[in-house]
Amino acid sequence: VEFTTGEIDASFLKQLKIDGKPILPSEFVGKNFINEEAGFLLTVENPEFWEVAYDAVGMTNPITPVNTIYTEDGSHLNINIEELAFEINIETYVANLLQLMINAGMLFQMPEVSYDLPSQTAFLSYFNPLSSGETYQKVIIKDRVCYAVTANYNVQLSDPQRVEELIEMVASFTLIEDVGY
Repeated sequence: VEFTTGEIDASFLKQLKIDGKPILPSEFVGKNFINEEAGFLLTVENPEFWEVAYDAVGMTNPITPVNTIYTEDGSHLNINIEELAFEINIETYVANLLQLMINAGMLFQMPEVSYDLPSQTAFLSYFNPLSSGETYQKVIIKDRVCYAVTANYNVQLSDPQRVEELIEMVASFTLIEDVGY
């Protein structure tokens, strides 16, 4: 899966506001989902099929997703944010994460992992025994903050088009550059 790297300039937010388009952490803006406070966005081709849940607790509690995007067939995407206690690179972070998942019985085989080291981004895909489907995950570390966007679905219950959209949302997840507009 090809995934985005880097950041997007925040100036587009100013233009959306000038155009009168509200940016709320619980709604899509056209084909984009933007959480301005958390500093990220992602894209989906058919936002009308998806619901968004927002939990402000997720801004400070890494176990609680700040956003969950879901559809009626149970397919869902969680976005978690974690403030890291110390500087760590993406390869070490992912290795530690995978070891924790193996120890907890959440992983039976090592996932496919792709890295973009300059942007401190990793993209993982693996079989999830809890959902009986694939999990797609993108992890980005910036300034001692880890953003993890994770998509899960069930092979037997999920609509194949929704699965493709989940993968696209994870792959398109991008941080918004703080330019202080």
